[in-house]
Amino acid sequence: MKKIDTSSITPIAGMPLKSGGLDHLQSAYQEGIQQMAIPIIGQQYNTTDYFIMQGCKNTGSGSNYIISAGSIYHNNEWFLVDAATFTAGVGQTAVGTITTTFFTSANADPTTFTDGVPHNVNVIRKIVFSSGVSGSGDVDFNALKITGWGNRHFVGDTGEPGFLNSWGNELGWTPLSFRKNFSTNEVFIEGAIEKATWNGSPNNLFVITSGYSPPSPGVAQYFPIIASTSTGSLPAIFIIAVGGTASVQLYSTIVATTVSLTIHGIKYFSS
Repeated sequence: MKKIDTSSITPIAGMPLKSGGLDHLQSAYQEGIQQMAIPIIGQQYNTTDYFIMQGCKNTGSGSNYIISAGSIYHNNEWFLVDAATFTAGVGQTAVGTITTTFFTSANADPTTFTDGVPHNVNVIRKIVFSSGVSGSGDVDFNALKITGWGNRHFVGDTGEPGFLNSWGNELGWTPLSFRKNFSTNEVFIEGAIEKATWNGSPNNLFVITSGYSPPSPGVAQYFPIIASTSTGSLPAIFIIAVGGTASVQLYSTIVATTVSLTIHGIKYFSS
């Protein structure tokens, strides 16, 4: 850890500041921030991408952007982001630009140096989002990397993967959903679903969103689950293929009947 040794400063012996000393202090807090940020970002960390540390959610739709305030980490620097609302022009998108301003105040900037020349030295660097052509700024909004938990995706909802082969959520139980921890690259699936008539043979349930499937090349992921019928519970196997297709089958077929599946504790590393 970088520190300044002040033990030689006394009431009669002061220590003049040099640019190197200020740079030393600045790099000290930057290193501290880096050591806090990297564990949060996790295994996806690199010095090239821009990572959302908090906030920065777009609640607008289409070309209308409503971006909340937050912060972004990039290349050992933590940038604050002010809230922004705008409509992207034709052929444009939300573009973030690293913008520099200064803390101007009677006790701040401009700072008059010993040679009598004033300079602005109290720098404030933020990422500002506005409408622009893709690639014209430092980072497009849609290129930002998520850290920690992403949003929960509910199968069957508008804009989400749909159910296949007449499967659907079981009334009164937790609907089927999946979400990803982008810092650990793990996907979690849970919920209860049912089908009115099924004999237990292999059946596709839904196709998970791109980026949430097992890595390719790789192998399908298999998980034991419980299937319930009017006559009791049966063992079943839940499968996520490398291509993202989720399917299920009983260990042995039965006379076709209404079957519900309790899907809980499904966790695997994604692509």
